[in-house]
Amino acid sequence: MPRPPLVVGRHGDTATRQHAAGRWTASVYVRDQDGARRRVRATGRTKTAARTALEDKLDARPSHVGDGIGPEVTVARLAEIWLEDHAVAAGLAPQTLDRYRTLVERLVAGWRRPAS
Repeated sequence: MPRPPLVVGRHGDTATRQHAAGRWTASVYVRDQDGARRRVRATGRTKTAARTALEDKLDARPSHVGDGIGPEVTVARLAEIWLEDHAVAAGLAPQTLDRYRTLVERLVAGWRRPAS
């Protein structure tokens, strides 16, 4: 029976190995928010230093856990989050953002514009 896949946002077991030069590498696979499995690596002078550097890298990775996105989130809320993020990232003009918001309101049944 195959092993179950990593849960999104989690990582597998840490692997460590020593290089010929005496340095250590610690690596682990992580299941990212997009569902892709990626390897994260860190090095150090000692095995413990490599593991600590890897933990620091894992802690610094972006996470969407605090976004309030979960199984109970509605499509309307997701559209709202997308609009907020897209506007900030793209530097949209207010008129463009209003147009996008109007289109989303028409396409997503029951979604109401938050009071300003």
